[in-house]
Amino acid sequence: MNVQDEIHVTPSLDTTLVQQVNGQLTWLIASGLLQPGDLLPSVRELARHLGMNMNTVRSAYLRLEADGLIETR
Repeated sequence: MNVQDEIHVTPSLDTTLVQQVNGQLTWLIASGLLQPGDLLPSVRELARHLGMNMNTVRSAYLRLEADGLIETR
């Protein structure tokens, strides 16, 4: 599965882009579509794919890491 193809953001929603990315990745993990050991796209790759700033994606990844859902290097 290509994680990038499963994540989409809508800037006009009331939720922030960070919340949207975070929520979608959380759902992919909870639903089992992302398994332990699966690699997420790099911050740069996902930001380019979504057309957003790298810091926005980095913030979403950091929140997921703080929640214990992912590990970043």
